[in-house]
Amino acid sequence: MIQHGHKVRVIPLPAAEMGMQNEIEIVRTESKRFQVQDATIARLIESLSKSDAMNADAPDLRKPHPLVAAAKTLLERGSPGEFGYLVPKAGSGHAYLDVRVSQTSLTRALRIMNAILITLYAQGYHTEVQKGKPFHTYVHVDKETVKFRLSEHIQRSPRELTPAELAKPHYDPSIRWNFTNSGLLTFKIDEFYPDHGRKTWTDREHRTLENQLNEIVIGILRSGEALRLKTLEHEEREKKHQEVRQKEEQEKHLQAVEDQRGKVLESMAQSWKTCQNINAFLDAVENFKSADKNLSDSQRVLSAWLSWARSYSRQLNPLEVSNLKRLIETLTSQEDGV
Repeated sequence: MIQHGHKVRVIPLPAAEMGMQNEIEIVRTESKRFQVQDATIARLIESLSKSDAMNADAPDLRKPHPLVAAAKTLLERGSPGEFGYLVPKAGSGHAYLDVRVSQTSLTRALRIMNAILITLYAQGYHTEVQKGKPFHTYVHVDKETVKFRLSEHIQRSPRELTPAELAKPHYDPSIRWNFTNSGLLTFKIDEFYPDHGRKTWTDREHRTLENQLNEIVIGILRSGEALRLKTLEHEEREKKHQEVRQKEEQEKHLQAVEDQRGKVLESMAQSWKTCQNINAFLDAVENFKSADKNLSDSQRVLSAWLSWARSYSRQLNPLEVSNLKRLIETLTSQEDGV
């Protein structure tokens, strides 16, 4: 028996409390194949699937898509950044297409982007660039936005550092590495949906990115449709949650009304009982006053007090007409609020 490393002391888990789940079953679920439901997108995807491969050279760069023209101007005047990708001159501050390539691959990358953007525009799908950094590029597919980018694989190799460079921060990649453009381009859709759907297309030995443009546009449309369905699913889920919350609030309100009614009932019963006791006591006082001749000098004062006490008792009595009217008004308002 071969042993290695430190012996690990196994700490026992605490005992499960009463009613707590102590077993977890992991069940494999089969993922459902994504199906396009929008009829317009479905027809367009079918058309692109059956048509000849899109030609990246067909849209003339002398009359490019406006976003391609802007990116061409900025990047041609730019210089390689820390990873070898072209970046506009410092201070330009202009938004541009998410194209991450070297100088040698710029024209080809712009032609590919131009073909994709013009095809999308011809079908009514508008492409925009995020105004602030990091300048994401996205296309509007109906009410959804699909983010994408085009990048070149940059090869890096370590370089020998001079004494002055060794004194600089070690995490500065522009110092530690030489970056060499490979010419291999990758188009990527930066969205999660559809699940298990293709979102990356790369130059291959016998199939360049130019020969995959139809598939790329189809992928963008499928992603937009998947996002739309997810939005509908989210809205439906939120609607159900809202209905559950409203039902819980209604039940809580009804319970509060019920509790309030119970408190009023108990209070009325207690008032009625108190009223009965007061009346019985006042009757006893009346009888005692009439029977005791020694109270003759205090008859006026005692009579006035008895009159006040009878009035006070009537105010407490929930069966008095005025009190019953107020009760009926309260019950009516509670019924209207339910």
